This record gives sequence, structure tokens and C-alpha cells, in this order.
Amino acid sequence: MSPGRFSRKSLVLLALVLVAGLLLATRPDRSVPPAEPAPLAVTVVEVAQRDLRPTETLTGRLLPARRVTLRNQVAGRVRERPVVAGQPVTAGAPLLVLDDADYRDALAEARAALELERASGARDRELLALARRRLALQQAEVRRQASLVGRSLVAQSRLDQARAQAVQLASEVARLEAAVAASETRVRLQQARLQRAERDLARTRIKAPFDGRVNRFLAEPGDYLAVNSRVAEYIDAARLKLRVDVRGAVARGLALGQAVAVTVNGRSASGRVHSLQTDPDERTLTHAVEIRLPGSVARPGDWARVVLPLAPLDDVLVVPVTAVLREEGHAFLFEVDAGRVRRVEVTAGPRVGDLQVIEQGVTAGTPVVARDVAALADGLPVTPLAPDA
Repeated sequence: MSPGRFSRKSLVLLALVLVAGLLLATRPDRSVPPAEPAPLAVTVVEVAQRDLRPTETLTGRLLPARRVTLRNQVAGRVRERPVVAGQPVTAGAPLLVLDDADYRDALAEARAALELERASGARDRELLALARRRLALQQAEVRRQASLVGRSLVAQSRLDQARAQAVQLASEVARLEAAVAASETRVRLQQARLQRAERDLARTRIKAPFDGRVNRFLAEPGDYLAVNSRVAEYIDAARLKLRVDVRGAVARGLALGQAVAVTVNGRSASGRVHSLQTDPDERTLTHAVEIRLPGSVARPGDWARVVLPLAPLDDVLVVPVTAVLREEGHAFLFEVDAGRVRRVEVTAGPRVGDLQVIEQGVTAGTPVVARDVAALADGLPVTPLAPDA
């Protein structure tokens, strides 16, 4: 090997040794602990024990207290419409009038048929009375003839003849009694037909079922209406209703007739619980609640907000909602002790506004971090600050 080549290898080895020595000389000293982070300033509050009166606020659209779709019960052509949509109407006032000529004729026929049946019945009753008197006389004659035959004063044939006449008269009485009974049944039948004709004639005038107003007409003068056609939407806007669906916890705090606060168009109004669904809906598991309020406070279609009371919570532990850290279905608070935080798992109850009820895990008076807890870690040094700092 040449001296020049040997010299180059020596230089390379020497360079590697120098680099290794430099790395060993500059490696960090693992025996020196890392510097502790500066304390983090955190807002601290104490776990409080309070009585809460929680509420739930819901919104919905106001509707008329009553809304019905009017239908005609008899067929006919619309002859007249005495009112217009939106006009206040009293109960019983006509809204639509159908042509009633055929129904008047039917009523006249029913009255005439009833009068004829009554006259026929009166005649049969008179004939029955006469037949009964004749039968009574004939029966007396039969007894007289039987007495004479017994004393051999008349022939047996006279008695037999008297008895035959009595049988004929008894048959006539029976026939007339059946005719009178049938006539009474026919009279009742004709009375029913007359009453039906009277009702049909009255039904040609479609009337307001209660005080209210027509929301819209579905039939115009000149239209021919089959039976059970939709003719008008009728509403009672003097009272309004607000329908909301509530959770079981809300439903348990309500009672029929209970007063509740309602806000409509920025104005406060007093409503009352009119109905409450006891058994919840199978799909949503919610309870339908209907609240009534006067129509003077708003109009149908307005949006309203109602505040419903929940069951009171007495002597419960509360912290700000922002003090709770939630991870994978668990809830945690950060207690402050001797300048450090300690993460504690707790059992969270219901939320009431900006407060979170804590059921287990801490006691009243315990200082905890009030907000920005997502950036904290167990054992982190902190500098406590008052909530208003």
C-alpha cells in the first residue's frame, strides 16, 4: 500500500473520531429535570348548594281555539251566501243557503201523508168501537137464546144462528183492532218521515255552530253541492291555543288549569293549561300540551313563547356549566388544592340555565375551575383568580 493512500484513510478515521467525541461532549444531561411550566391563571368558584326553580322555554304558533270544517248534510245548489269571510258571526246565523224548493215539497207531502194516515186511523177506531158494541149486544142475545132453549121456548137453531153471528162480529173486532194497531204504526212512520223532511229543509241553511267567523268559503253561489261536501272553514278566534310537545320531566310539573307565562310579539300574557296528554306519544315519547289564552292578546298565526315550570330542585350542588369537562360520556371537575388542579369524576344531573347540577363527586364549598377546563391536566400548577378578576 502506498504512503499517500494510507494517509487518506487515517484522516477519515480521525475525522470520525472527532465527530463522535463532539457528539458525546454535547449530549444533554439526563440527570437534570426539565423546568416546570409557569402556573396557569384560572378562574375559581366554589361548589354552591342552592334551591333551583327550573323552567323550560318552548315556542309555537298560535291557532284558533276551535277550528271546524263545515259540510252540507243535504244536496242542493247554493242560492245565497249571507256573510263574507272574516265577518263576526253569532251561533245559529246562516252562512250558506241552498235552494229548498224540493225540500219544501217533500215536507208538504209528508204532512199530507200523515194527515191521511191519522184520518184512516180515526175511522178504524170508530168502526172498532161500533163493532165492539155490536159484539156485546150479540153476546147478550146468545145468552138470551140459550136461556130460552133451556126452557124449550125456542128451537136450538135460533141459538146456533146467534152464536154464528157473534163469531162473525168477534172476527170483525179482531180485524179492526189489527187495523187500528197497524194505523198507529203507520202514523209513527209518517211522523218520522215528516220530522226528517223538516230536518232536511232546515239543513238547506248551513249555520254557524258557535260564535266565530268564517276563515274561508269553499263553495260559491251557483255551485251544486253533493252531500257531505266541504263548504267552509269556521274558526273561533276569540280564544287562542298554543300546542307544544314536552318531555316527561316537564309534563310531571304541569296540571290542568295551571297558569303559565306566555310572550307574544314582545308582550306578556297569561295562559292556562287546557289539556295535557298523560300517555306519551309512542314515537317521540313526548306529551302534547295545549295552552289557551285570550284572542285579544294576539292573532292566529303569531309565534308565542311559553315558560313552563319544572319540578323544583331543593338543596342541590351546582357549578357553572363551563366548569364541567365531558369526555366519552363521563363528566369531570378540576378541584384547586395547594396551587394545583386535580381532575375529579362527578355525576352530572340536570342543567338549569347556566348552572349544572352535580349529584355526586364533590361537596359544597369545594373550589373548582370555572371555565376553560379543556386545556387543563391533572396536577397542573395554577394561579386561582376570583370570578370577576
